[in-house]
Amino acid sequence: MTGVGERAGPETPGWSPPDGAYVPGEPYRPLAGLAPWIFWLLVITAAANGLSAVITLAGYGLGTYSTPAYDRLDGADIALALFGLLQGLVFLATAVLFIIWFYRAYTNLRPLGGPEPRHGVGWTIGAWFVPVLNLILPKLMLNEIWRGSEPESSGGAGEKATVPAFHHVWWAIWVLGFVLAVGASVDSAISSFDSALSTDGAAVTTASGALSIVSGLLSGVAAVLGALVVRRTSERQESRWRRLAGSPGAGQGAAGWTPA
Repeated sequence: MTGVGERAGPETPGWSPPDGAYVPGEPYRPLAGLAPWIFWLLVITAAANGLSAVITLAGYGLGTYSTPAYDRLDGADIALALFGLLQGLVFLATAVLFIIWFYRAYTNLRPLGGPEPRHGVGWTIGAWFVPVLNLILPKLMLNEIWRGSEPESSGGAGEKATVPAFHHVWWAIWVLGFVLAVGASVDSAISSFDSALSTDGAAVTTASGALSIVSGLLSGVAAVLGALVVRRTSERQESRWRRLAGSPGAGQGAAGWTPA
């Protein structure tokens, strides 16, 4: 019996699988069923963020941030509330499916016969919720997924695979958008403690709106790039699995295959 995070294998003492071979007992979970859903949810997220930014700009007097057009904010507030609800629902659905996809992709590294994963399976979820760490660790794990899914490599050769530049661009944009969103939330919270409607108080509210717009636009771009990351990574991992399934000894791996 194996513990959590241990590599399953035959009971023969001293046995180790050959490079690039399927590891008996480790199930492969296909990504093809999840990837299209996540792709389109991210596209919808990008569109919603863009539309939300347009509505916010209209509410602040067509981009004039020096003095908010409060007499024109009522309709915009309602529209923003509705889009905020839509964005919240889409974000929740996307986040849940993405984490499931991330978990599957990372746990697939063992049955794909690549290098031993460097992090415990629990981090596929926890890495997204630990402050500061969530800006670094998920990207490092995604790099592992990409390298370990190299279709043509065997054994540890995939560790040297190059991660595409647009993966790094996607993550940098996402992190920047996230940081600005946090800044907007903090700025908005500070303004809520200002009991007097002074010029300074209005400036804080305006700054919060500006940060929200920029953050939303960056998050929209990150969503589009993220959709491409999910699609390409899924295709890459499925290609490696098909190659292994068609190689000698594939019957050994078929017993561990788990449908989506």
